[in-house]
Amino acid sequence: MLDIDTLNALDDLLANTLYAAEVARLPRLSLADEHELVIRARRGWPKARQTLVVSCLRYSLGKARAIYNLKQLAHDDLLDLVQVASLAMLEDLDRALERENPVSYLRGIARRAIALYCSYRSSLVSRPTCFTQKMFEKFGEVRVESLDAPLSTTGTLLRLDFVQAPEADPATLLEERERLQERHARYAALYEALETLSPRQRQVITLRFGLDGEAGMHRDTIGELIGGTYAGINAAEGAALKVLRRALETQSAALACSDAEET
Repeated sequence: MLDIDTLNALDDLLANTLYAAEVARLPRLSLADEHELVIRARRGWPKARQTLVVSCLRYSLGKARAIYNLKQLAHDDLLDLVQVASLAMLEDLDRALERENPVSYLRGIARRAIALYCSYRSSLVSRPTCFTQKMFEKFGEVRVESLDAPLSTTGTLLRLDFVQAPEADPATLLEERERLQERHARYAALYEALETLSPRQRQVITLRFGLDGEAGMHRDTIGELIGGTYAGINAAEGAALKVLRRALETQSAALACSDAEET
């Protein structure tokens, strides 16, 4: 737990800042310490298993911060990525302990979990732009109390500020919905072909050409995000493009046959 001197030295008391300060206090383990922890964790010692995962939090926070700053996520916070990495390490701890170097494997799991989340899950997160009629019928009138309001436990009257949610333009919402539907219809064949790729090939193609709505990335950047060399990313991209071409050609031939039968 952070002491009062550490708290006073912080620039702010936001959750990200407090978590980073907590992680910075974690002791750095030597290779000998990691080796001893691995031996105990393989024997089933709960404390050793926990410490092994905790020792990787510094790395996962750094990787999450790098990817967060690179991707500029709209609806996710830095700690969301940290949580994804932590859950993935806990779920795959047993598999990591079967490897020759469990600590490196755990870090790879964290890095991969963050990259996969940003590629396939983060873009699916959406927040309502207005308080809809259905939400009003379910919850009634909702008022948001300002976080700047003073707090008191003495029973004195507090000054509260309320924030009025902006009303969304129905025409704008309809336009956005139609644009998404048009995009999905236009690239339906491509998204179906993507399902034929292996998970890593699909991830490389998505990041390389910005299929998740973000700008495309260079191969060396992709290698840093998901792990791998420039040559490995290039090979995965080439193999994936061949599979996509064959899948699209097959779909085009099937559509041509279907049109011919109808005429």
